[in-house]
Amino acid sequence: MGYYHTFIYVEPATISNEAYIIKRDTNIGNRSVITLADSSKVYLNSSSEITYPSNLATVDRWVKLKGEGFFEIKKNGKPFTVLIGGTKIEVLGTSFNVKVEEDKLSVALMTGKVMVKDQKGNQVSLYPDEMLVMEKSGDLYKSDFDTLKVTGWKDNVLVFDTDNFENCRKKIEAWFGVALQLEGNIRQGWVYSGTYKNESLENVLRGVNLTSGLKFKINNRKVKLYN
Repeated sequence: MGYYHTFIYVEPATISNEAYIIKRDTNIGNRSVITLADSSKVYLNSSSEITYPSNLATVDRWVKLKGEGFFEIKKNGKPFTVLIGGTKIEVLGTSFNVKVEEDKLSVALMTGKVMVKDQKGNQVSLYPDEMLVMEKSGDLYKSDFDTLKVTGWKDNVLVFDTDNFENCRKKIEAWFGVALQLEGNIRQGWVYSGTYKNESLENVLRGVNLTSGLKFKINNRKVKLYN
């Protein structure tokens, strides 16, 4: 799944004197699985970060998330909270995906039940197969979701679902940690769908080539697509 960095530093205003804060993050193009002290698991997507207290198993069960993470929370009688800015996701034992983007926050529940609370006082309960989207504007709504599309990344599955070129570019760059440059034109209205499990960058680009006609060259961390 890739590698993560671990940093330990003290944050006495947040936790008890005997505890310290642990931070783990992933670079672009890497994904990691982290087992917490209470046996809960956190799958971290590319360019994501969590921080949590060292006494998580016994006293404080919380993590702060930046980016995207999939959580498998173990029950131990104590609540578990995921913090994203002023929003809290409260659970006991459950599995769910959280994605933090510039313009919105989405929480997709697989099993169990969660309560999402924002700083405006809104409280929303989620049940399995429901997803809550909270827009930066303050709007929020529930919807169903495609499990593979939303959570496939934790199992090394890259999904394109009628994505336009810009969305394809963003997904490829984040997944493989490369910079992708288009030289030339792509036909108007082009979209791409495809599912790749444990596939190489070259094989993904071949799929794009088959439907777009764009050729590609890979030079270290740079990819050129051209007519």
